[in-house]
Amino acid sequence: MIVPFIAFLSYKRKIDKFELTGAILAIIGIGFLSLQLSADLNIGDLLTLGCAVAFAYQIFYTSKYVKDEDPITLTIIQMFVASFLAWIVVLFKGEVHFSMEVEAVSSIVYLAVFSTTIAYLFQTIAQKFTNETKTAIILSTESFWGMVFSVLLLNEVLTMRMMIGAILILCAIIISETKLSFLKRKQVEKLT
Repeated sequence: MIVPFIAFLSYKRKIDKFELTGAILAIIGIGFLSLQLSADLNIGDLLTLGCAVAFAYQIFYTSKYVKDEDPITLTIIQMFVASFLAWIVVLFKGEVHFSMEVEAVSSIVYLAVFSTTIAYLFQTIAQKFTNETKTAIILSTESFWGMVFSVLLLNEVLTMRMMIGAILILCAIIISETKLSFLKRKQVEKLT
């Protein structure tokens, strides 16, 4: 839900009612899937909120620059900067003891290459063809797919709350994507 407001605050881009509705439904759906709905606020919640804001900015600026730049180059730069900053944090905290066991190294390589670099590359390529708000809404399906695979692979019990969250995320995508057909229909009506 943060991305449309970043566009508005940074570039005074009008907040589209379809995308805003989709973003609100997506965040409510994620809340149904992820939150425990307790009144307690802890450091993890604050870090998660900070991460959400940072990720919204990453989506926004990737959309802005990928229109004119090569997605592969942009992804390499993003991965280099993230790696550099991560190493600074590791060295600053003094955590310099590393395990060189094959299992540990292969897990790190898998996460770095497939779960991070290739995933961000595909996201960056896709953002060349869509706007930042739709990207954020589509990425919100991560919690939906996490729920689906937890039910299928881990035999987690499907609850009413999970179903409501999944339906809200699906509605968010449909609403944000139907804007184009709605606008085309309006243009045809004006011409006739």
